[in-house]
Amino acid sequence: MIENLIIPGVTNTPVTISGKWSALPEREWQGCALSPIPIVAILFLRVKNTVKWCLCGRSTGNTTKVRLSLFPYDDTNLDVQINASIGGGRFEGIFHSGGILRFRTLVPSPLYLPETPTCNIFETGRIILISAIKGNPKIDFLVLFLARDDVNSKRNGIWHIRSKFLEYIPESLYTPLTYGRTGLFEDN
Repeated sequence: MIENLIIPGVTNTPVTISGKWSALPEREWQGCALSPIPIVAILFLRVKNTVKWCLCGRSTGNTTKVRLSLFPYDDTNLDVQINASIGGGRFEGIFHSGGILRFRTLVPSPLYLPETPTCNIFETGRIILISAIKGNPKIDFLVLFLARDDVNSKRNGIWHIRSKFLEYIPESLYTPLTYGRTGLFEDN
């Protein structure tokens, strides 16, 4: 299981995540991750043993937006699309480099809101659970924050973890941390 995975040797600095839900009937949680140093992130959505992932674009600042939305597919508001995003997407009509992942599920109530952080402090270098969506199927929204100094910037907003940390990461995270922008893997 990837949650609570710690990458030894990377910079450990606090990341404070805070946010709130919009007023119903909208079901959108808008949050912000704040760190004393510039950070980057990888977003994960886990459904059973399959994990979708995407990088957020490289950051020059110490804050990044975090969002979780439940968009209805039908009039019952039970069949929903989960949208999770970090570091980008559409904010205030402007496209920012970031990651957005989507998955469909059936939630237990038309008013269901997953538990999310109101204000929690985490550390860079550790995969954390932001929210567990209790649907059918269950979906976990996880994220890994890294200090900007622990990654190498590539072109078009892509970044990769510095090679000195590669010996400490499990095989399942090798591709997300070293190649590409999106993908999936099995979490056994």
